[in-house]
Amino acid sequence: MDFYCPSEKIAIELDGEGHNEATQIEYDKDRDLFLEYFDVTVLRFENKEVFNNTENVLNKIREQFKDKTIA
Repeated sequence: MDFYCPSEKIAIELDGEGHNEATQIEYDKDRDLFLEYFDVTVLRFENKEVFNNTENVLNKIREQFKDKTIA
């Protein structure tokens, strides 16, 4: 995972082109299931989305926080 917030149990994955390959898709799916078993929420974003639509990415991350007062 690229980023992890232990207090919120949020994992953030930034995926490049390699994540579109069949073996990588299967690996990512298995790892997401493993993390979800431990109540970790996995958020995936394509690299280009982070650069082209940063505010949307940040809003999706904010929505996952338990304390909704975080700006």
